[in-house]
Amino acid sequence: NLIGKTLATSWTFGSGVICGLEGPGLLIGGNLGYLFYKSERFSLDMDVAIFTGASACTGVILRSPIGGSLFCAELPYNNHIKYRSLIPSIIAATIAYFIYAAFFGLNPFLQLHEILNVENVNYVYFIFLSIIFGIFSGLFLFVFMGLLRGFTNKLSKFFTDKNSIWILPFLGTILYSLFLFLIVPYLGGDFENLIIGPDSDYLTLFTNLISASIPWYILFLFIVIFLIGIFLSIGTLNSAGIILPLILLGTLLGGFFGDIFYQEYLELFVILGISSVLGAATNNPITAIVIVIEMSWLPILFIPVAISTILAYIFAGPSSLIPEQKYIYKKESIVL
Repeated sequence: NLIGKTLATSWTFGSGVICGLEGPGLLIGGNLGYLFYKSERFSLDMDVAIFTGASACTGVILRSPIGGSLFCAELPYNNHIKYRSLIPSIIAATIAYFIYAAFFGLNPFLQLHEILNVENVNYVYFIFLSIIFGIFSGLFLFVFMGLLRGFTNKLSKFFTDKNSIWILPFLGTILYSLFLFLIVPYLGGDFENLIIGPDSDYLTLFTNLISASIPWYILFLFIVIFLIGIFLSIGTLNSAGIILPLILLGTLLGGFFGDIFYQEYLELFVILGISSVLGAATNNPITAIVIVIEMSWLPILFIPVAISTILAYIFAGPSSLIPEQKYIYKKESIVL
């Protein structure tokens, strides 16, 4: 299973589809934790060891040790959290993050804290717009996730009936490559990385480009292009992380809304968009709020981020982009 997952993830990244590093990071960290569990030198519970390792890698990749730990603890469930693994996961992720920072510097994932002045924001108006944006993003995700789920289910059923489900990710990457061939020449150098290997550095660059020179109708076009990319990558069961694609979708959605309603502080809606999309699409609103506050270094935005994310979570409905998530119905079936 490890070899198969590693090969599948390598194929996904090598093909250039939209994906996040936290996917292989979670896989690598979880397997490192499993090696500690198998070692006779440590008396560890297997679940705690795996989730601690996964949290350490995820927290470093997102530069959000607490948020990364919460994400891993909530990932398997729609309505529960693995409390027993949470504290050791946070400790391991924090240590891993500071080791990373010693080599690469202590910088946030989204580097807007130095250029964004929030002292002059009209908070009454901003909170009002946060409410509107939360409802807007939730309804958007409700439609988007319904279409994506239907698309994936139909393709999966078709290829499963032919005993060829392995062809689906391969077909997705082929179609994605053709899509890139058609669309990249028209995007230009500043925007082609939006759908070809985007990372945290490009996320900050793209946010600055949005606030400086991109009108709302171009952002709308980018949203359509990006959604097609998600259908051809996540929608075809390619093996990789979903956090970065959701972060980029939130950036586009927040930038689009902010460009129409609050151009002076458009970057604020980028942050709201990231948290709202991430929280609603994964059914983990609290985790999304913590991740965004950690990755932006802007704790002053906690209240508007929380309002927008929780409303998006409510209006998006109970579905999730993580099909393996389980509901826990009985107290006796809960594994802490």
